[in-house]
Amino acid sequence: MWMGGQATKVVVDDRLPVNGNHPQMARQSANGAWWLPILEKGAAKYYGSYEKLHGGNGGEAYQQLTGYPQKRYGLTAYTEASILEIIKTADDSHHMMYGGVNGANTVGLVTYHLYSILGHTHWNGMDFIQWRNPWGSGEFNGQWSDKDTTTDAKQLAAFRAHVKANEKHDVHSNDGKFWMVLSDVKKYIRDVSVGLYLDDFKMSTFRKVIKKDGKLNNFTLKNPVKQHLVIQSDTIEIRQFMDRTAPCRQAITDKTQPYAQIEVYGSKHRFNNHPNGGYKEWKELQAGDYKIEVRGYGYHQNYDLNINVHAEKVAATIA
Repeated sequence: MWMGGQATKVVVDDRLPVNGNHPQMARQSANGAWWLPILEKGAAKYYGSYEKLHGGNGGEAYQQLTGYPQKRYGLTAYTEASILEIIKTADDSHHMMYGGVNGANTVGLVTYHLYSILGHTHWNGMDFIQWRNPWGSGEFNGQWSDKDTTTDAKQLAAFRAHVKANEKHDVHSNDGKFWMVLSDVKKYIRDVSVGLYLDDFKMSTFRKVIKKDGKLNNFTLKNPVKQHLVIQSDTIEIRQFMDRTAPCRQAITDKTQPYAQIEVYGSKHRFNNHPNGGYKEWKELQAGDYKIEVRGYGYHQNYDLNINVHAEKVAATIA
């Protein structure tokens, strides 16, 4: 598991907490796979208890699963056309996507819950996004959904025939999958996050103790060739040291989550480390040495900052 930006080995046994005849937390998949409950137990062991897994965000989970960064788009700042372009571009690049729901609603969506994005389609002049509830049940019940009773029956039948050709989906089953027209995405979804997929990139890791005094730390990024490059930063997970439930919310309230402001000179960009993960991506970064300044904030003691550099062609390093 990728904890604090580093590959971390966690050993667990095969014993799970249960409620009756079923696991209390994550359960096996419909086809009998057990990797999710085992992975969840690994995270619980790393943090100290299942209770400390309460609360959080998709970016935190994605980075711990893959070691890769993610980018969050707050949809209030985007038009429907821009939202569609974000999703289509990510889908074409095989990046993982998920979205968070707005506040209270009456259309079957769970408030502030995350849903994965499975794809998109265009039909009859309209654009649709397909979603899945990771619980495996519980679906949107608005327009164009499995439970839609307001749209013309012939149109619904035509739409369902269209999507059936592209996926295995029983419109009468509560499997957690549903389609949502783009205007409803804009209405009900708070944000969309894209998890970068960098499996073929060369990765190097730089780790440094950042002092709490807020003074600058100077380093050098050495990029040997012109290439696609991503710099990703992570700090310690404050969740480890929380005694109460909802540790993610507690960290925000207590302002104890450490973060670092990172500036890469010559690239005209500054980015912050964040509990969701901080990163900067260059589609084509020229070969050369780049000065990096790091300033630590927000914590009562010195802490480790981990920076991973993902390079498309030749490994780039920080020193």
